Amino acid sequence: MHVFLALILSSVLSTPAHTWNDSTRDVYVNGSLDRSVRTLTADAKLIAVICGDELLLLDPSDNSVSTTQATSLAFSPDHTTATSPELQLASAGSFVKTDASTYLVRAGDRTILVAPHQSKAGPMTLDELWATVPVWKSIADAYEPDASAVDELRAIQEPTSIQIVMATWCSDSKRNVPRLLKSIERANNPNVKVEIVGVGPDFESPMDFIQANSITNVPTVIVRRGGAEIGRYVETPVSASIERDIVDIVAARQQPHPGALARGAKIAEGTYALRDARHRANGTERFAIYERPGGGYLAHSVISMRDGRRIETFATVDADHKPKFAEVTLRADGKSSRARFRHDGKEVSATSRGANGGITSQVVAAPLALITPATVSYGWASNGDAYVVPEEGVGFVRNVSARVEMDTKLGVPRVVRLGDGSERRLIR
Repeated sequence: MHVFLALILSSVLSTPAHTWNDSTRDVYVNGSLDRSVRTLTADAKLIAVICGDELLLLDPSDNSVSTTQATSLAFSPDHTTATSPELQLASAGSFVKTDASTYLVRAGDRTILVAPHQSKAGPMTLDELWATVPVWKSIADAYEPDASAVDELRAIQEPTSIQIVMATWCSDSKRNVPRLLKSIERANNPNVKVEIVGVGPDFESPMDFIQANSITNVPTVIVRRGGAEIGRYVETPVSASIERDIVDIVAARQQPHPGALARGAKIAEGTYALRDARHRANGTERFAIYERPGGGYLAHSVISMRDGRRIETFATVDADHKPKFAEVTLRADGKSSRARFRHDGKEVSATSRGANGGITSQVVAAPLALITPATVSYGWASNGDAYVVPEEGVGFVRNVSARVEMDTKLGVPRVVRLGDGSERRLIR
């Protein structure tokens, strides 16, 4: 008798209706990786594993395994979500959780290991991509591209290279890369050549490629002509779609990205003049401060230095005025690096991408006065020593002393004088 039928005869259970979300995992059945096995999650805890026509339900609340027919799930056209009515389940035993995201299941004569997904690092063919993450093919098949953007892709007459750097573990890649690939396929233009490059786990491979091409986020889409880069798409669209962003790059009308962090109303903006220790003009800084959903503030700053460096920062404080997050992107000499810092109240954890030093992570004990190279963030610290998020990426920890004069009307520093003699002054 089939294992599934035997289980139905042994015990019948039920579970309420659920909405499920696709969850890319690596599933090994009897020791072999099986890309055809689907995993989904519901209520941030239940895990559904679909093996052929069978659905295994893993419930971490009691480590139980139950089973029913896979046809019990009704999938959306792109297969990224599914719904289920109240399910009639048969008990199938239990599972072992070996770490925070790895599950070992025994179901009949099968041993099933559900593990975190390991993205391939390096060049990939389209067939390899679809085979690695079949749901991406479903996303592409279900997507209807922007018709006008497809027309512009089809009209490209000069040989153009589109290099898509992505990771199959990345949600932004999952959302946008299949859509771009569908748009390029629909355009069917022999002048447009596509290369796909995968980024491995923890953003550490292929490290030489990541550093050489200043890859700080995925997906990154680099558009080239004659071997020279003419623009790039990073992480999320500026416009309504990724294909629209790409044709805007080709047509030299790309818009600056506002950043992906959630924000509310703008409450202040302005410009600082920066002077070095010898009182020479050293650059300018444009900033804007926004309310944050749930309380607190987001500060965005773009610093243009006399030596050609461009530093972009995002930083947040919570409703209690405590620092929570900072992101610093340094662009210089045609290269860029990005570091992100998160403060838990005691320590700062940092991750870096594209830094020349190759350091990718770091944990630093730091006071609550976490500030960035942006002048406006000095207003979040008291006068005195403060930990400063470095523009160069992780590894360069430094404390500075600062004297801050606040502009009471705007609620931002009017003047900041640092211990090295440099000054930042609000000019408008």
